[in-house]
Amino acid sequence: MTGLTLNRRPDGVRPVRVDCHRQFAYGGPVLSAHEPVTLLSDESFIGRRYVAFGAIILPTRLLPQADALLQSYCQRRGLGAREMAFKKCSAGEVDRYVGYVDEFWSLRERGIPLDFRAMVIDTRRNPLKAPQYGCDTDEAGFYRMYHQFITCSVEKVAPGATHYELIVARTDDSYAHRSEILGKTVSGALRQRLGSRFGVCGLTRDDPAKSRTHQLVDVMLGAVTHAYNPCGSTHKLAIRRHIEERAGRSLDSDFLPSERPVNVWHFASRGRARWASGSQGVA
Repeated sequence: MTGLTLNRRPDGVRPVRVDCHRQFAYGGPVLSAHEPVTLLSDESFIGRRYVAFGAIILPTRLLPQADALLQSYCQRRGLGAREMAFKKCSAGEVDRYVGYVDEFWSLRERGIPLDFRAMVIDTRRNPLKAPQYGCDTDEAGFYRMYHQFITCSVEKVAPGATHYELIVARTDDSYAHRSEILGKTVSGALRQRLGSRFGVCGLTRDDPAKSRTHQLVDVMLGAVTHAYNPCGSTHKLAIRRHIEERAGRSLDSDFLPSERPVNVWHFASRGRARWASGSQGVA
C-alpha cells in the first residue's frame, strides 16, 4: 500500500434516479472544509475488459475509530482477525459480508462522514495503452487513469481540506516506479485544480490488511466490478444488491459527479458516447 501525504448497494430492485441536488446535500455527517482527509484506495487487476478503482474518503482523525468499529463488527460475527476481501467471500460467509458493507452506513449514522467513490473503465472503448498521451503500455495508462480518479474524487468530496493522505493498496505488477509516478501525477494535478496551498509531504508503502476500512474499500469495489466481470461466484451478487438497495440505485447506472455518499463514475473520454446503463449523449 502506498501512502502519499498532501497538504490538502436483491435482484428485481429497480434502479432509482437520484436528484443531483438532493443527493449532493445528503443527510448525515459531512466532511469539514478545514481538516486533514484520508483517501484509502484500491484497484482491480489489469487484463480484464473492465478495470476499476475505488476509494473511501474520511477525516484522518476518524480513521482509527472507523477501523475499531469495523473490527468490533468482525469480532461479533466470529471473524476475528481474518482479512475481509471480496475474492475470499465463500457462499457460507456472504451474510457476514453483506453485514460488513452495511457498516458503511452504520458508521455514517455514528457521525463518521464516509464517502465511497469508484471509477470503471471499459478498455475496449477506452484502451489503457495510449501513446498519444504518453502511455506506451497498459500499465502506464492504468496509472494515468488512477491519478485522474484520485484527483477528481478529492476535488468532489473534500476540495477544502487542509491536507490529504492517500493510501493506495499495494499490488504486484511490473510497472516500475508506480508509487513515484502516482505521487508526482496526483500532486501535480491537485496543485493545478486546487491551487498551490499544499505540498507533497511523504510517500510510503503498507499492507491493506492492517486497516478494516481499507478492507471495506476492497469489498465495495469488488461489488462494483462484479457487475462487469462475472467471476462465477453468484453468491456474491447479494453483496452488490445490498449496496444498491442502501444507495438507492444500481451500481451500473449513470451517476452524476456530485452524487454522494456512494458514487460510481463510468469513464468515457471526452467526445465519446456515455456507456453506463440509462446514460445518453457524449462525455
